[in-house]
Amino acid sequence: MNIIYLLIFVFIIYLFKSFIEKNKKYDNLKAPLALPIIGHLHLLGGEPIHLALMKMIPTYGNNFKLWVGDHLTLFVSEPEMLREIFVKNFNNFVNRHRTPVMQWASSGFIGLTGGDHEYWIENKNLVVSSFSNQKIRKITHIIESQVQKFVDVLGEYADQSMELNPRQLCQKYTLNVIFNYIYSKELPYDEDLHTGTSKLHKLLKAMDDCFVISGSLSVADMFHFLAPFRLAYLYYWRNEETILKNYIKEIYEDHLNTIDRENPRDLMDSFICQLDITKPDQVNRILVLGMELMAVGSETTSSTMEWFILLMANHPEIQEKIYAELKSVQDSQPGGLCIANRSQTPYLNAAIKECQRYKPTGPFNIPRTTKEDIQINDLFIPKGTQILHFHYAMMYNEQNFMSPTEFIPERFINDNHSHVFHPFSLGSRNCIGQSLATDEIYLVLVKLLHSYKIMLPDGISKLDETEQPGMTFKPKEFNIKIVSR
Repeated sequence: MNIIYLLIFVFIIYLFKSFIEKNKKYDNLKAPLALPIIGHLHLLGGEPIHLALMKMIPTYGNNFKLWVGDHLTLFVSEPEMLREIFVKNFNNFVNRHRTPVMQWASSGFIGLTGGDHEYWIENKNLVVSSFSNQKIRKITHIIESQVQKFVDVLGEYADQSMELNPRQLCQKYTLNVIFNYIYSKELPYDEDLHTGTSKLHKLLKAMDDCFVISGSLSVADMFHFLAPFRLAYLYYWRNEETILKNYIKEIYEDHLNTIDRENPRDLMDSFICQLDITKPDQVNRILVLGMELMAVGSETTSSTMEWFILLMANHPEIQEKIYAELKSVQDSQPGGLCIANRSQTPYLNAAIKECQRYKPTGPFNIPRTTKEDIQINDLFIPKGTQILHFHYAMMYNEQNFMSPTEFIPERFINDNHSHVFHPFSLGSRNCIGQSLATDEIYLVLVKLLHSYKIMLPDGISKLDETEQPGMTFKPKEFNIKIVSR
């Protein structure tokens, strides 16, 4: 009985210590009362986390700290503080935050997207060098080829007056651009992505599952004492990473057997030429980079395309303005529309930016961590604090954008809003593929909107614009009608 009393006493002491620690004041930032052990988790349930956090901003400001279980987290949506952290004090915030799911998804923090500082620098230099390799096929040629295949599929639906769910078509387009550029491989446009049994279909299923797992809010990632169990589950019960790595390894071995070092075909050949592949860690580096570029390089671009198509169906007057602009440019020149016409299509450019603002690809950027204690103006950030760029809040702040809940492309015509608009993050560790993604989106939308009209299905007055929570925001699946111009 004395042991039970002792355990109860120790637990009460632990609760008291946890309560004191989680309510410690580091600065003048206001914060809600934190509970022992769970911190502020009780405030984040019942609705999507980004909406729960949005409700806190009027009370606690654009920058506020919460305890997400054992993780002190700074949510940042003030432009000046964001620049202080991600640009001016970059070296102190360069690393990814430590959680089991982040360790699993980043192959132990050694890749490009999820890698720690030293790995990130090495991998960034390798990828940039490969991007600039003049012997590899030009990415613009690959995009143009995939755009034509994309619109050919749309033409079949238009000819047969069939409704189309654009999700798989958008996914195939973005995946094929990446697959071609990295591996010289391609997905057939006439196959269902989810019903096949080939290795490629299993790969795509594994990619989807990785995004679901990485974007889920798991209690096991929030408490240090649960971390070993979470890691055991991810490494021994989930096989997605193994499927992805084995697939990339097969491609790597095929490239080894067929490579012409004087004439590299793609990024995989370029990686092989630049690294010492007699060292196992360098081979593993190629496999990890291949996984990351394939997954991250397609998911967000596909989501943006899907949102844009939905918004064009819901806003036919905006769609017609874009078409008139494209037709005017086309009528004034020989040949088809291309990347070089971007400066002549300010309204389409503005509509794309407004889509990225109105429906961002996710609520947050990938978390960073704080290397050492730091004081920035009136804000003290302790070592180990998780930093989340609350991108969604910046896009919906009335101080940054008038009428933020309305889709208004005109807001970007004469103002890039560069102080707050960062769809690819900011600082040295922004998205390395943002030029590729921008070109992919622009070229396919030029061809789509010049050739076809996007219409609502019969009997539907408006498509649902509600975001589906996850690592990336997607709309609910929807159908459209395609009509030839």
